Amino acid sequence: MGGIKRFFGSRIVIVFLAVIVLEIVTVFLIQTGRFDFILNKNSLNNPKFKEINGTIYNDLSQIEKNTTSWVEAKIDWQDLEPGLDKYDWSVIDNIVQKSGNRAILLTIKIKHDRLTLCAESEKKECPPRNEQEFINFISSLFEHTYGKVLFFQIGDQLGKENWQEDWKNYLSLIKKIDAIKGARIIVSSQIPLSSWQDNDKFLVSGIGFQVIKIKADKSSAEVAENIVKFKKALKEKANSLPVWSSLDHSEVVLAQTDNLNIEALKKSILLLSNEVEKIFFQQEVLAKVDDLSLFSKMSSVNIVNFGDKKVEAYEIISKNYSKPIYLVWFENNNLNITLNIDPAYYNFYDFKGGKVELEGKKISADSNGLLMLPI
Repeated sequence: MGGIKRFFGSRIVIVFLAVIVLEIVTVFLIQTGRFDFILNKNSLNNPKFKEINGTIYNDLSQIEKNTTSWVEAKIDWQDLEPGLDKYDWSVIDNIVQKSGNRAILLTIKIKHDRLTLCAESEKKECPPRNEQEFINFISSLFEHTYGKVLFFQIGDQLGKENWQEDWKNYLSLIKKIDAIKGARIIVSSQIPLSSWQDNDKFLVSGIGFQVIKIKADKSSAEVAENIVKFKKALKEKANSLPVWSSLDHSEVVLAQTDNLNIEALKKSILLLSNEVEKIFFQQEVLAKVDDLSLFSKMSSVNIVNFGDKKVEAYEIISKNYSKPIYLVWFENNNLNITLNIDPAYYNFYDFKGGKVELEGKKISADSNGLLMLPI
C-alpha cells in the first residue's frame, strides 16, 4: 500500500512541476513576443501587414488614423534617450495613439550629440560610442513598445561617409539587436539603389534583419536599370528576404508637380514590377500625386510586351477596378502603338493628369506617359 501511495504521490509532484514549467515557458513566450509568431500574429504573412503603401511622416503631428497605409516615423535616438539610461517615450506613445490600428515602421536614426562618435560639428548618423549603451536603449524600447510596434528600422540612411567608412560596425550592432529582438521584425537601413554595389554586405541573408529596404534616389531611368541588377544580385546570393523601398526626389522635382507626378508613378511601377513588396512615400508627395492611390489595393503588376524595348508598359490588377489598369510610357516622343483592349471601357490620361483623346485603338504618347483607367 505504501508503494502505491508513493507512486501516485510522485505522479502528482511530476504533474505539478510540469504545470509550473509550462506556465514559465508560456510567460516567456508571451513576454518575448514569440507566442505571437506561433499564432502568425507577428509574421510578415499576416494579412494585416499586406498593405502596399506606406506614408513617411516628417511632421509627426500630421499622422491621421483614418487612412489605411503604413506609418513610417523617424526619430533620433537622442529624442528618446536625452540622458544616459533616462528615457522619454512620449513621442512613441503619441505616434501609437495617432496611428490607430495602422501598422507602424519605427525608424531609429542613430543620432545623439553625446552618445555617438560623430564629430561635434556633424549632424549625421554615426556609430554609438559604446555598443552596449545602444543595445540597452533598444532593449528598453522593445520592452516599452511590446504589442504596439513590431517593425523597427535601425538606422535610416547610413552611408560610408558617416559610418566611419566601414559597415562592420553597423552589422555587428544589428547582430546583437537580432539576439534580443524576440518577435520584432528588423528592417535594414536604406540602401541607395543608385549605389547598391557599395553595400553588397547587405545582400547576404541571415545577418540580423528580416527585410531589406532600398531608396529609389535617382531618376526613373536609373531606377529601371539598377532595380533589375539589384534583384539579380539578390537571387545570385540566394537571398529571399522581402524588399521594401522608399522614394526620394530631388528638390527640383518636388517643387514641380507635373514632374513629380511622372517620376513618382514611373519609379513606383518599376519597383513593384520587380517584386518590391512595399513603397513608402513622403507625405508631401502623397499630397501632390493622387494617382499613387492606384497601388493601395493592387494584387499584381505584369509587364506588357509590345515587342519594342522603347515601350515601358504595365498591367495592374486592383481590387478597386473590375478591369486592369494600364500604364505606358516611351523613351521617344510620339511613338505610336496599337492597343489590344477596347478603348470604349477606358479613360485615358497623361501622367500629368490631362485627358487624352484616342483615334480608334492607336495611341500616341511620349515620355510623359499614358494612364488608362477603367470607366
